[in-house]
Amino acid sequence: MMKDVITEQRKIIKEIYGSEDAVPQVFIPYKEMNTYYNYNNGELAKWLPDDIIIMYAEDNQNYLRQTSTSYERSRSGGLGIYYHSSYWGSPKSYLWLNSTPVYLMYEELKKAYDTGSQTYWILNVGDLKPGEILTEFFMTMAFDINKYNDKNLTGFYVKQGMRDYNLSENEARLYAQSMADYSRYIQTKKPEFFGYQSSGGISQPSFSASRAFPFSITQHGDEGQIRVDEWNKLVDDLYSLYEKMDDDTKCAFYQQVLYAALSNRNRTEEYVYYWKNNLYAQQGRYASAKAYQNLSQEAVRRIDEDQSYFGALNSGKWKRIINYDHPVSYYGTNEGILKVKESMYQKTSPSHGVGAVCEGQRLPGDDVTLKFHSLADNQRFIDIFGKNDTYENYIIECDDFIILSKTRGQVYTEERIIASIDWSKLNDGENYGFIRVYNADENYNKEGLANEFKVAAYKTSIVLEKNSYMEANGFVSINAVNYTEMLPSPDGSYWGVVNNLGKSGGAVKAFPDLSKKVTGNYEEESAKLIYRIYFTSTGTFNGVVHRIPTLNEGFENGIARSCHIGVGLSGGKVNILKGNRETSGTWADNVMRGYEVLPFTITIDSPGYYDLVIYKIDSSICFDKIIISTSETDESLTGPPVSPNNISYSKGKIGNVPKEVLDFMPQVLIQPFGDVAVKAGTVSEINLAYGPGLEVVCENTGIAALEYKNNKLRIYGIKEGIANVTLKTSSGMQRFTVTVIDDTNAFLEIGGEVVISFKDILDKPYVFAAASSDNIHYFAKSGDSLQVLPNTGKNWLDAASALNSPKLSIKVKFTKRGTYYVAGNFSNPDASSDSFYFGVNGNVLFSSATSNNR
Repeated sequence: MMKDVITEQRKIIKEIYGSEDAVPQVFIPYKEMNTYYNYNNGELAKWLPDDIIIMYAEDNQNYLRQTSTSYERSRSGGLGIYYHSSYWGSPKSYLWLNSTPVYLMYEELKKAYDTGSQTYWILNVGDLKPGEILTEFFMTMAFDINKYNDKNLTGFYVKQGMRDYNLSENEARLYAQSMADYSRYIQTKKPEFFGYQSSGGISQPSFSASRAFPFSITQHGDEGQIRVDEWNKLVDDLYSLYEKMDDDTKCAFYQQVLYAALSNRNRTEEYVYYWKNNLYAQQGRYASAKAYQNLSQEAVRRIDEDQSYFGALNSGKWKRIINYDHPVSYYGTNEGILKVKESMYQKTSPSHGVGAVCEGQRLPGDDVTLKFHSLADNQRFIDIFGKNDTYENYIIECDDFIILSKTRGQVYTEERIIASIDWSKLNDGENYGFIRVYNADENYNKEGLANEFKVAAYKTSIVLEKNSYMEANGFVSINAVNYTEMLPSPDGSYWGVVNNLGKSGGAVKAFPDLSKKVTGNYEEESAKLIYRIYFTSTGTFNGVVHRIPTLNEGFENGIARSCHIGVGLSGGKVNILKGNRETSGTWADNVMRGYEVLPFTITIDSPGYYDLVIYKIDSSICFDKIIISTSETDESLTGPPVSPNNISYSKGKIGNVPKEVLDFMPQVLIQPFGDVAVKAGTVSEINLAYGPGLEVVCENTGIAALEYKNNKLRIYGIKEGIANVTLKTSSGMQRFTVTVIDDTNAFLEIGGEVVISFKDILDKPYVFAAASSDNIHYFAKSGDSLQVLPNTGKNWLDAASALNSPKLSIKVKFTKRGTYYVAGNFSNPDASSDSFYFGVNGNVLFSSATSNNR
């Protein structure tokens, strides 16, 4: 059929232009057409007229499907490449942010060029606005393939940043490094590739849970939180540049750079915190589950807010050019991002006390040992969390060789304790101990075991040989670029480093791209990478190679191409690892994961040094990570931290508990007990553990006094009445009332002070005994104060007659002996009405007009 179509098309060209080759023609074996193109050992390629350009397409997900054969390179028409930086289709559309990693694009385009695709290039950029910078890079490579490479690619961003955003050279270098990190992060997880099981429809995309490939929130220092922390640093770095720009430059920088970084950060927080909410609810983290739900939903809100801001820039010039949602009613589908729905979050019932889990545990009872190694000098974390709606106290005990960042405290949501080892206190070999977390009372006395954790600390005095690794903490984990030795093959093939390709900062690749396949005698004929490893464990161990999921469809000399490498111990059997070569089988999983997992096994008979060898079989194969599990299982996305070595080593990171979680307090604070009633002269105490950030405000201090201390709210009843109280935290407030009931008929002295308010004096006669005078004068309310009426100018000049004046008898209950000073607020209508007499128990002591007022 295709032969007929092409034949008829060329007839039309000849009729109009005079010859079949009068105008340039290109044949693009795209999608299913590529399968037909390769049918019968590439029969169609051999049939195509020589002048037609053959343009290979990648798999729509940034990986070339195939490169040219020797026959195709010999044709006069030449070869080309059709590449995507945005795509609608399987296994998941990525239409939002043009999220193609620039280093992956570089590698695939360079491979295309070096294998003959030098005549015609096309970029399917999708929505142009988010792809402006990537389009420029594509065109720069098309015009000058040697201008940039994986070692100097940041120079492209330095030049572009200085040109477009008026950055200084130092600022441009920070920008360029941020873009290199950006490329690495989205190689690990594109923002469109987060999801959960969804059947899809017009309202939301379809998604397979088996292809979610989440970050681990339990292993390797909390991998998910580490990635959140990394995104936040990248955003902070970009903001530091943004804040110095003028308004016009800010618009460009936001649209081309900052918006994509913010959106990736928000998507990562949305899902990492959603995963934490679900797991932490299972663990019984009562407040933490709520806090992480809030953070996840806040990330969703920011996604909407940032998109709206983008649309409003430049007076709405680019409104709707950016949209994370892509509903298409014609097809009944949505090709946008899958956002976490309200119903997906989990809640847990309150319990009491604290709980604790350690790194590696999903549930508190899981059998996990915290492993340490002296050459790794690594740290581990323990999370202590509250199980109810109050602050709880805890203490931690451990063996003396274990160092903890904290051994006691108070927790409402969670607190991350960092554990390390004092190696000076240990002997060589395995050392064992325990960390025990206890509930504690307000004086930090133990009240019950919350959890205990086993510790195994391996100390060694071995000094590693040059450029070698040591098994540690149940793994051998190697970043592929840090090899012990590279040995080229007799035909000149070799393994070379490709910087910033993959998730680990770089990958190794089998060069050159047109080198021949090695079919046997690998020890002699293959280029080899050697990794020298000291094993302390013995047995048969499972290992994996993380391969960049490039493809290699088609045939060469009638033989189907492949994606093979060899792995084995030096002098032993070579295991052939067969990677997926085409857009079927495990292709979709590999795309969504960002790498292909190639498993192998090795056997270690006795402790000591071994050389792990990677053999080149097919050209262009890239990989970035090797992991051998000696006693632990890796469930992460990016793999364990690198094992101790003397090539390039840094300690593994530990994710930080977000400040918003540490500061979190519930929006409704006091709902469980509502309003409070106390008796005057007594103290009521309520457990209210909301930490030191709680502020207590009482609007009626003459009625009640409140004090918050040691997780308890103490309410002192002073006199009968109703006091309005507000409790405030960083996350909200709650109001309630304190009703003071007086059965003592007295004001209460608290802490050596009595506060008497006359505002409602005549309404409380059992507290204030008021008597009229012998000449019809009396006390009456006047606003918030009292006044002697009628105002006839009458006064009482001495103590004797004062006893016959209008008077108030106010009962006070004193609990503390001592001298009390009296102060009052009063005013006088005229000079003769300027004083009052004060007495105790019927004895006049002084006049307010005298200086001896005590």
